Amino acid sequence: PVRNFPAGTTTRPPPAEWQAAMALWMAALHIFLPSPTAPYRVISKSRAGNRTAVTESAVRRSQSRRVMCGYDKLYRLGRIELMTNLLETVTEELQAAQFIDMHTHLFRPSLGTLGLWGIDELLTYHYLEAELFRSSDITPERYFSLSKKEKADAIWKALFVDHLPVSEATRGVVAVLQAFGLPTESKDLRQARKFFGAQKIESHIKNVMQLAGISEVVMTNDPLDPAEEPLWKKSTPHKAFHAVLRLDRIWKKWTEHWRVLEQAGYKVEQYLSPKGVREVRRFLDDWVKRMQPIYMAVSLPDTFQYPEESTRAQLLREVVLPACRDLKIPLSTMIGVRYQVNPAIKLAGDAVGKADLRALENLARNFPANRFLVSVLSREN
Repeated sequence: PVRNFPAGTTTRPPPAEWQAAMALWMAALHIFLPSPTAPYRVISKSRAGNRTAVTESAVRRSQSRRVMCGYDKLYRLGRIELMTNLLETVTEELQAAQFIDMHTHLFRPSLGTLGLWGIDELLTYHYLEAELFRSSDITPERYFSLSKKEKADAIWKALFVDHLPVSEATRGVVAVLQAFGLPTESKDLRQARKFFGAQKIESHIKNVMQLAGISEVVMTNDPLDPAEEPLWKKSTPHKAFHAVLRLDRIWKKWTEHWRVLEQAGYKVEQYLSPKGVREVRRFLDDWVKRMQPIYMAVSLPDTFQYPEESTRAQLLREVVLPACRDLKIPLSTMIGVRYQVNPAIKLAGDAVGKADLRALENLARNFPANRFLVSVLSREN
């Protein structure tokens, strides 16, 4: 493929079959497994220095090059076959394995309309809304005045028709459509809406989890959510859905929600007294008994500090962590949220910030009997 002329060098690619053969050897080298016996059979040491079989036999090998080339070919083919078999085995094992998704915003069927599903809900998730405003001329005011169906149509056109879906969020939608055998290049959503509209929720959940290789999921449940709280009184357990007791309203926004506890029969006041602390603990105990949560959880801003002098710190120190310890439930903290940096785009307007992780050191040091699940949202953390 290389020819030298007085005027310069000309390079031409080899024939296609040669290129394919070279690619095969290159792929094999990328996944090469060294022989466990090579260092002992190839290299020896003496007082005079190192001796290598490669150096000493160079001349002899040149005389039997045809034989060695034949051996090398068989050896490499054996290696390729080994790696092919290994890849197939790993793939089969992963496909057969069942996973548990430890953090979702899914809801079991008995919690009613809290559970969102279908193509319109999938497309109007706030990650895709944020991408929409970066990729089109539509204003937040115009977008949020649309119906759910119109919002989904706008996102589909902007992110999947007018642009290539290359982001993580858009590729997720493409993967869902492909899993159900639905077209990903359509100009509209009529076929997808027809498919999802024909599904029954129980069988649809079973099918989705089977396709995803998931056996169980962990929900996110807030007992102070006015839309969710009454549904728990008649909700029935589901073997594939596990609860999480979310603490955002009671812990982070105590001054705004303490009256909800008071109206529910718990003797609390805005300023926590020893009696109030016991009543908040009783509230948590009641909801743990009702929900049977896998863990308690809260999202925290990048400004989170511990210790500090605040009602939030008092609740954490005197109520939440003692309850988690006694009930043997981990506390999950998601640290680094900066709420409503761009309030015009609502949920899509949150951001992340670098947090001071010494707060975690202090929590672990002061509460050694507790277990923590920690997510930090900023890459710098």
